[in-house]
This record gives sequence, structure tokens and C-alpha cells, in this order.
Amino acid sequence: MSFGEDVDDLVEGSQDHLIGKATRWPRVRLGEVAVILNGFPWKSERFNKSTGVPLIRIRDVTTGQTETFYNGPITEGYWIDPGDLLVGMDGDFNVRRWSAERGLLNQRVCKIVAHPDQYDTHLLEYLLPGYLRLINQVTSSVTVKHLSSRTLAELPLPLPPIAEQRRIVARLDALTARIARARAELDRVPVLAAHFRRMALVACFSSVPNAPIELGTLLRAIEAGKNLRCEERIPREGENGVVKVSAVTWGRFDATQSKTLPSDYEAPEKSRIRKGDLLISRANTLELVGAVVLVENQPRDLFLSDKILRLAADDADKKWILWFLRSPDGRNQIEALATGNQLSMRNISQEALRQIKLPIPDVATRTQRVRMLETAFARADRLEAEAARARALLDRLESAILAKAFRGELVPQDDNDEPASVLLERIRAQRAVAPKKTRVARHSRASG
Repeated sequence: MSFGEDVDDLVEGSQDHLIGKATRWPRVRLGEVAVILNGFPWKSERFNKSTGVPLIRIRDVTTGQTETFYNGPITEGYWIDPGDLLVGMDGDFNVRRWSAERGLLNQRVCKIVAHPDQYDTHLLEYLLPGYLRLINQVTSSVTVKHLSSRTLAELPLPLPPIAEQRRIVARLDALTARIARARAELDRVPVLAAHFRRMALVACFSSVPNAPIELGTLLRAIEAGKNLRCEERIPREGENGVVKVSAVTWGRFDATQSKTLPSDYEAPEKSRIRKGDLLISRANTLELVGAVVLVENQPRDLFLSDKILRLAADDADKKWILWFLRSPDGRNQIEALATGNQLSMRNISQEALRQIKLPIPDVATRTQRVRMLETAFARADRLEAEAARARALLDRLESAILAKAFRGELVPQDDNDEPASVLLERIRAQRAVAPKKTRVARHSRASG
């Protein structure tokens, strides 16, 4: 479905700080200061992956690159050049200044060409996401949300003097570039943390004097639940549940990743999950099969599934087994022993699990090395958490900077600037005498 609100009422009633403006600035319609060109419905049977002209489709507005080519007759007037401002008209209504190679404008993407003496294109790039997010929030949809060029043209944007616009853009470019560099550095933290964890695991299980033994010699049993038809929801108070594979996937036991057992099924007590259980997935993708966790807190009325196994071992051995199965050597063995022809699903049998070989030093050495691992992983976790908080702060900082810019508080005023009111009068005078086709670019087959 499409947007059906009055855009003026929506903007006026919004509490979003990215929609505000300085009191000294008037508002102007996007369609008054820019041409909005809808994409062309090129014939899809002419699309391919290698030959012809690059074609910019709606998904490319998000990725910033295209893998689609068009090999057929070309209707002129629908070219996209680096630096052009694009808006995706379906879905989340994304905005992007195109930076890849020249290509053709496809339907459901529009190009916005600002009149350079009236509105700075880069300022539009900063402004539009807030307005489009607001529209997206109130656009009803059963499937995919749609945006029209008519709605775009009606957006009431703040109109600073053109010289002030350029000062705002210059300042925003400088500040957001610094924020982008900081984000890039923070994005390295998870990679570094993962490398640190891997090295800690390698160090832990190297230089063990004793010969490796099979995991099966440390296990009293390997226990599994049953494959039952369950309700796909988290069990309520008083209901029993069975854990899903995702409950053990990401390093910690997640009790919310469960589904509800049939009310007429009496789960065997031996399948109940308890605090201290060592659980492992027997089926998942190759990268995730054999994911293992130690249940740290007593879950409420949860039971094993057929895809989640319990490794019954002495408490003194559980942590050593846990960390080894997460180590590079442990993972290599699990992946080598996993079977299955489907790339999306691999299995490891109970017998294969018993065959995994792991080093077993004395109890004191195991205790010491496990403690070192726990300390190392906790340090890496703290580093990642601090990086995440820093990224959140950067997001808030960027939003605050944009809000300040749109309120006219980011750069100083200049008394020599042409007043915004004069600029607005000139815009509307020029618009009144301009040919209609220069106001909004359309064609009979354009969507939007």
C-alpha cells in the first residue's frame, strides 16, 4: 500500500528532531527545488549478469552497487551518474548518493536533481532520510510499502539561504567523516576479539604432555529427546517446552529459543534440562553443527529435543570438554566427522562425537587453563560490549549533529547571505514561468 496521510500535517505534528528547522527559514516543497525522475520499466527479459549497460535497481540503492546489466534498446533521459541522488520507492525508502559506475535508472527507483542555485544536493542527502523514515512509519502495508513521486514532491523541507546550505554541508561532511572513521575503527573490534579468543583457545590446548583420548571415555552417556510436533511459541507458565537448535548456537544457552510441547505429552523426566548440563547440537549448518554450551541457570520446564544432545560427564570434566569442542582443533574434528549432502544441514552422530580426541592434562592444569580461558573470553566480551556502546554513542552523536544542523545551529549566520525569504520568492517566480516538464520529469510508463 501507499502513503495516505497529509504530509504537511505529518511534518507539523512530528516530534522527530530531524524534521525541525530554524524559525528564520521558510519551508519549500521538494518538487519546487528539484526535478524528480522516475525510473523506466526496462524489459526484464533483457536483464543479465555480464553484458550491456549497468542497471540500477531498487535493491542497489541499499548496496551501492549493481550486478544487473541491460542489453537492449535504450530510451534516453534515464541515466544515473556518480553523485546522483537516488531514492528507493518500495520497502524502507532508502536514500543514496550513487558512487558506482554510470548506469540506467530502473522503475521503482527515482533520481532527484536539485536546482543548484536553489538547493544543495548534499543537504538533501542529509535531510531526506528523516522525512522518509517518518513517512515509512505511517505507511500501511500488507506486503511491500510503496512511495510515490507525488509524495516526494510534496515534502516540506527547510530552506536556508543557499550560502548557508553550503556551509552546513561542509561542516556536516567534515563531522560525519570523522564519525565514519571512528565507526570503521570500532568495526575492527569484533574481528580482533575473535582472533584473540582463537589464540587463547590454541594456547590452552597446545603443549599438553599426555596423549589425546577419545571423548567417549569421559562420557557416562549421550542423551537425546524426541522429535515431536510442537507449537511454535515460547511455553507459558505451567507449560513444558522443548529447546530449538538456536538455543545452543551463540555461545550461551538461550531458554527463549524454545517451543511448546503438546499438552497431552508427558515429557520423560530424564530429558529435562537442568543447570550444569553440557548441551551440543547434532544438526545444523557446517559452521554451527556441534555448537556446545553449559547451562548456567536452571531453566523452567524445558526438555531435550532430538537435535540437542546432553553430554553426561563428571563436573570436573565438563568445562574442559566445552572449551575443547570450541577450539580450532575441536571444530576441525566436528566438521570432519559431520555428515550430510545438503550444504544447509549437517549432522554429527553420537558415535562420531565419542570418537573426537582431546588432550587431558592433570586436574590442576585443566583448572588453571580453563580459568585463563574464562578470563580471556571475559576480557574480549567486555571489549566488544564497550565497542558496541561506543557505536551507539556515535549514532546518537551523529543524530544530534544533524538535528543541530537542521535547526540552524551548526554554522554561524552571515548577514551578507541572501535572505531565505528572497530565495523562496525567486524559486516560486522561476517556477511560475518554467515549462511544466521541468518541474517533475515523468513519462507514460513510469511507475510512481
